[in-house]
Amino acid sequence: MMDTLRTTIDNSTFEDKVTDFEKVLIKFKIELKLFETLQSGHKIMKDSTTNILYSEPPGNFQWIKRWWYGEDKERTFKYLDVIFTDFMKYLDSILKYMRENNYYPRVIRLNAQICDYINLIIPGLCSLKYTYPEYKEIHCKVASIVVTLIDFKKETFKNSSKPKKIVRTYSNEI
Repeated sequence: MMDTLRTTIDNSTFEDKVTDFEKVLIKFKIELKLFETLQSGHKIMKDSTTNILYSEPPGNFQWIKRWWYGEDKERTFKYLDVIFTDFMKYLDSILKYMRENNYYPRVIRLNAQICDYINLIIPGLCSLKYTYPEYKEIHCKVASIVVTLIDFKKETFKNSSKPKKIVRTYSNEI
């Protein structure tokens, strides 16, 4: 009876943890939505009321609007640093959890969603290199972020292809 109760508690805790990870992923998808469609020449700005990043397309008034709202390449660098540092912490916690619970269907689905989303945002992230061709700090930051995202995908693939060790105990019954 105690083993059944413990299994039920463990499963509910597992479901709650995966649900929490899914909720956080939704939050990051909202914050990183900009990178799904970001194109070369578009510059990043932050909405002061919602704190959501958006892009300002190139044009005659782009520099005026960015000047008016106090936006510049240093702030863009800071936005990248803050949001992707948080996203990397989230990915690290997912990796840690996956190492222990990799073969549950919800964990596999969550991993697939994250990897698909990473594929979706990398091109937009790389477009910043063309938007700021002379700003080496952004080039380095973007390269660092992309390498870390690719490492996450490799690590999750490596973890999902490893069979989980199963320890069996046998009783000494005759």
